[in-house]
Parts: sequence; structure tokens; C-alpha cells
Amino acid sequence: MSDHFRKITRYECIWCGSIFKTDNKHRCKFNPDYRNCYSCRYCDGIESMESTYSVPFAAHENASAVLKNIVDTETLKKIACRKGHAVYTRDIALKKNEYMCPDHEIMENYEGKKSYYQIAVLNKIDFRKYEEDNIDALTGRTWAEED
Repeated sequence: MSDHFRKITRYECIWCGSIFKTDNKHRCKFNPDYRNCYSCRYCDGIESMESTYSVPFAAHENASAVLKNIVDTETLKKIACRKGHAVYTRDIALKKNEYMCPDHEIMENYEGKKSYYQIAVLNKIDFRKYEEDNIDALTGRTWAEED
């Protein structure tokens, strides 16, 4: 080894694949020990929705009426659950990824981020495509609605 280099150690998270300098500060959201949606078999992917709200401006004498109520929009991300526990991603983050869902069941053959992406993202896209292809032209209903 050359005199111009020194050996360093890095750690790779087995759940998400990220590389870190330390091995004790990473709280991976894909870790099944936290019992959150990212490793649960009932997770059905993430849905985005926009929320509009007004931000009250400081009540100042010289502030115009336009500045008193500023309207802002934020995008909220909600995780769909087949057990009915739909939860916002920010709520899981506030609990430092330890959601501890009572109905949590780990996905089959769970491998972390790869498994979540395969089941909750790709399968959902495939299902939507399947559903769009099977809409009855007369009723406008899908096969799932006819049962």
C-alpha cells in the first residue's frame, strides 16, 4: 500500500444498500424490526396528494390584504394499506421509522428496498395497467368491481 493512502472502513446497510462511515446511527426505514409499511406485505404503495392551505401573515398595519393570507400548496405522501392503516410518510418519519403497526406482517422473501420496490411499486403499476385493459365498455366498471 502506498504512503499516500490510509485504510478506511465503510458500512453498507443490508436493507437499503446505502454506505455509511458509522454503523450505529442509520435508522433504515426498510428495516423490518421497526414494523412500518415499507416491509409489510399489506403495503400497496405510495399515493401523492396535494393539500392547499393558507398561511396567516403577521398582522401588520401596513400589510396589504394580499399578504395577510398567503395560499400555499404542499404534496403529502400517503402509504396505502390493504388492512386500512393508511398513514402519511411524514408520520412514520416523525416516529423515526418505528411505526410498530399491530397488523404488520413481513413480505415474503423480503430483501429490503428491492422487495419494497418490486411489490409496492412495480406490481401496483402492473395492476393499474391490467385494470385499465379490463374496463367493460358498456358498464365502465372493471372486473374487480363486478364481484
